Amino acid sequence: MDYKIRLKKLIAANIPLFYRWWNLKKLRELTSGVYEKISKKEVDEKFIGILKNKNRLDYIIFIEDDPVGHVLLQYKNKKWELYIAIGEIKYWNKGIGTKAIKIVLKNFYKNHKKSEKVYLEVNPNNCRAIRCYEKCGFKKRRIKRYKNFPKLLQMVY
Repeated sequence: MDYKIRLKKLIAANIPLFYRWWNLKKLRELTSGVYEKISKKEVDEKFIGILKNKNRLDYIIFIEDDPVGHVLLQYKNKKWELYIAIGEIKYWNKGIGTKAIKIVLKNFYKNHKKSEKVYLEVNPNNCRAIRCYEKCGFKKRRIKRYKNFPKLLQMVY
């Protein structure tokens, strides 16, 4: 099925989506490596910071009227970082992430120089995500190691 997606700017009313999505064990394992549930208070606090941060371009991914995921670009350490998560598991492996990333990058480069690089970091075991990023034009760069996550694959667009 060819899904038509659209992106809407993130708003405060989206908090319940994040509480649900961030507490999906399968999603946490693939993205953050955090295995414990996240409290509503933690989500609320994080979300307040997200909404106040002017260095972020956050969008909710919709299929028709149904929110299915989140995609963002954030300016951090003099670079642009991409993050995406499809929170509705029934939409995994449907090409939704690929379409959303292509839309975000196309819009981003309308307002930014082509020389500005976008990077992302992904769990090296998340083969579906890596395949998605490669379809969008990202190239594998290197493995980075962090204290709270064994290692992440850095990819650059």
